[in-house]
Amino acid sequence: MNNLKTIMLSLVAAIFFFNLNLADAIGKEKLPLTHIHGIAINPDNPETIYVGTHIGLLLCDSKECELVGDDRSDYMGFSISTDGKTFYTSGHQQPTGKNRGLRRSLDRGKTWEILSLDGDVDFHALSANPSVIYGWYWKLYKSIDGGKSWAFPDAKGMPPKDENKPSPYSPIISLAIDPADTNILWAGTNKGLYKSNDGGANWKKINAVSDAPVLAIYIYPDNKKEMYLSLFKEGILKSTDGGNSWSKAGTGINENDVIGYIAASPKDRKIIYSATYKTTLYRSDDDGKSWVVWRR
Repeated sequence: MNNLKTIMLSLVAAIFFFNLNLADAIGKEKLPLTHIHGIAINPDNPETIYVGTHIGLLLCDSKECELVGDDRSDYMGFSISTDGKTFYTSGHQQPTGKNRGLRRSLDRGKTWEILSLDGDVDFHALSANPSVIYGWYWKLYKSIDGGKSWAFPDAKGMPPKDENKPSPYSPIISLAIDPADTNILWAGTNKGLYKSNDGGANWKKINAVSDAPVLAIYIYPDNKKEMYLSLFKEGILKSTDGGNSWSKAGTGINENDVIGYIAASPKDRKIIYSATYKTTLYRSDDDGKSWVVWRR
């Protein structure tokens, strides 16, 4: 009788743990890497990165990607705040195409809450610290209360919009808040790099960079003088003096690959990832001096 009880208990336990493993496997759905819209390095493990895509938020290593949570929305403007803990995204809902406004996650993408602007905006350029947030959709948006309410800085000095091809995503392509001063904002535009010292009201062009479109801006959270840019057809540039001068950052990136996103590891600042708009991820282990394809 005791042997029968032991067998039955073992069988029940086996079924229980099988179901747990099955549920875990189902929850971690493997998905292809496609249409990259933003990257953030896992704060706990620089061997994995979060990737905002057209089909949801993915957590990727060098071999495979799994869906984080169960949301299949388009993650445009995906970014991690300067505190390294809070995730933000915008984009639109699949398959309806409805604009998602500004959304926030406090559990690294497992669940999301809509903060504001639901149905109104689809930020492609977005930067947060996290109390102060800037975004661009037809005009510059600024929030100083974590996305609850918004103001609209004049953005004087920005390059003019193309009236022949009006777009809500022009002229600003990318944004980056100064980690030490939220009134200082950098903008990558279709006509070069711009900087504002007054919260986006007035802008000046940075002439140390060409007029090529600036697709990505990254500023080290612990040292605002160290910055990276991605320029269309010019590759990745690096500055060590707060943007006053720039130089080519390393070798190894295919000249035909257009880099749209850059992120450095908060645990090891020498580890840097860059991503194309499609499926290729590059990695540098020497602070941008050299790059290799991490996954494609």
